[in-house]
Amino acid sequence: MYYFVSVNYGTSHIISDWICSIKNQCNKDKVIIIIDNYKNSEERKKVLQLSKELNFHLIESENRGYGNGLNKGIQYIKNNFGNKGIIFAGNLDLEYKNIPELPIDNDYVFVPKVMEGTRNRNPFLTRLQHKITPLYKIAGITQSPYLYYVVIAINKAVGLFPSKIWAVHGSLFCFSNSLIDNDILFNNESFLYGEELEFASYMEFKKAKFFDTDIVVNHDSHICTKDINASTKTFLQFWWPSFKNWGDRWN
Repeated sequence: MYYFVSVNYGTSHIISDWICSIKNQCNKDKVIIIIDNYKNSEERKKVLQLSKELNFHLIESENRGYGNGLNKGIQYIKNNFGNKGIIFAGNLDLEYKNIPELPIDNDYVFVPKVMEGTRNRNPFLTRLQHKITPLYKIAGITQSPYLYYVVIAINKAVGLFPSKIWAVHGSLFCFSNSLIDNDILFNNESFLYGEELEFASYMEFKKAKFFDTDIVVNHDSHICTKDINASTKTFLQFWWPSFKNWGDRWN
């Protein structure tokens, strides 16, 4: 069984295309789950209607953030379907282009090809890049866009050196359902951003193995977060608390 989980916040207009791409590419038994983080009554009505028309499982929720929403979807799977199968948890702004047969009897993190134009966003971070993540504290403490971009430049330079993958891109987390026990995968204290770090640290703790795949998605980046990403200062205000929460939880 394949489980597809995503969080909606004001993006009901892209739900139909997301589900259509899944159905076009996946011939396995599947369950589709959307967590609607409440934005307003009109948006909630639209999602309710879509759930009837497109036959997906809908979880109505207050807006407590992206990771919190994904946690609710994962817990719904555990409570209703058990511990087998593979979970695809991620954004609605994805178009699935290929969903291959995947091994279901091992504890794997499946690495997809997340395409933004001609660029594959995986690996998001290598093990070598992980070692320099403390540098981001400088940008977070100062809330300086300039220092943030300096650290990004250093991070990109380090990424040129060969190193194994440590973190996958946050638009799609694909993993064996059996890896999640009664734990919380993403940090419920973090509203937005830092999901890649939380996922990587959790899977490192679980000693999960990475499995390269031919899963291919097109990512129309920032459809869901365009207002926040319009300003680096605004982005830093959301990102920094999540970065600190990750550090407090895992370091």
